[in-house]
Amino acid sequence: LQDAAAIQPPYSGKPGETYLAFENDDGEVAPLYGKALKRLLADTPSVQLLVLSGCMTGQTAFSDALAGAGTALLRESHVQALVVMQYSILVDTAIQFAKVFYEAVGRGESLSRGLTHVRQVLAQSRGEHRADWGIPALYLRSPELKLVDTRAPKRVVERHDDAVSIGDLPVVRDFVGRTRELRRLREIVRHPQ
Repeated sequence: LQDAAAIQPPYSGKPGETYLAFENDDGEVAPLYGKALKRLLADTPSVQLLVLSGCMTGQTAFSDALAGAGTALLRESHVQALVVMQYSILVDTAIQFAKVFYEAVGRGESLSRGLTHVRQVLAQSRGEHRADWGIPALYLRSPELKLVDTRAPKRVVERHDDAVSIGDLPVVRDFVGRTRELRRLREIVRHPQ
């Protein structure tokens, strides 16, 4: 059996197509295009809302409005709602967006009403002449989509805290991120002098 990459080379995007920038183990940019993101989400039909709160996650290719990191999900995808940022967003604005939006969704408001509430709060706190309030964009398949039914009986979620405490330091099962540090440690182990 031949290597899959040899049969089908990695997708490199359309001219001008946007992507989410990840970092591989070598510290290089590993682009994740919308087409690949759609494949990653294909086996998760329970995902109804995707929020890409990074800067310019709503940008698209000039030739195709659905050829962006997030907007590609609007074509042939089960995702019912998508929130992207049209331009660069300040960290404090993103934090305030997340707080207000998720609180509204948790109260059972529709996603469109939740985003309207975010825009009102941002306009009041930042001043209506700053464009922060207009950066988040919401794409919906149903205009009044609600993800939380406040009338439904509350479920008790069991919590399994399997971290073991050694003094004040928890034992971590997985080491996520810190790629640069891991690369440096591997180099030290290979060349101890």
